[in-house]
Amino acid sequence: MQAALDIALPYVRERRQFGQAIGTFGIMQAKIADMYTALQSSRAFAYQVARDYNAGHRSRIDAACLRVGRDPRSVELLPVSKTHGAEAIRVAHAAGYRRFGESKPQEVAAKASELAGLGLEWVVIGHVQTNKARVVAEVADEFQALDSLRLAEALDRRLISLGRRLPVLVQVNSSGEATKGGFAPGEVPDAVRALRAFEGLEVRGL
Repeated sequence: MQAALDIALPYVRERRQFGQAIGTFGIMQAKIADMYTALQSSRAFAYQVARDYNAGHRSRIDAACLRVGRDPRSVELLPVSKTHGAEAIRVAHAAGYRRFGESKPQEVAAKASELAGLGLEWVVIGHVQTNKARVVAEVADEFQALDSLRLAEALDRRLISLGRRLPVLVQVNSSGEATKGGFAPGEVPDAVRALRAFEGLEVRGL
């Protein structure tokens, strides 16, 4: 997916240069038309590359599932769009992706607003501080890094006020590293039982 998103960046740079050239130099109308045609062609090429990239990864996932007797429909490829701009996400959307992973609440909120017309779903995958729980509750369609009951409480309060339920995955710190968040393996059973009390959270797995 990284390559598919990166293919959009030349288009973004060209478009910016196109706008700067018009504003600064007042390029002749014929030249502008030529540049616009080139940009449209670049965009179409980016879409095609992204579609091909998507198809290649999907076929590998399907083959791996069949080898172990698993339904391929149960496995999802989630492109991580953090640090990529709206145009790159549009390219990935044209390739068939509808769900995107983001790690920063402010960034996902901005993208969700800018791309509201595309019907995308946003999955928050990184650690979230309790003071950012409001943004996650308002924007996220899924949260894959629930790492404390304190954060669960903050999310639940906001979700209830919004009348929403949020699917979540419980983060487990299986390595025991102090620099990583999540519940210790031995804490998971009690944590999952405690999370059942939160009406706004729908625990779907680890």
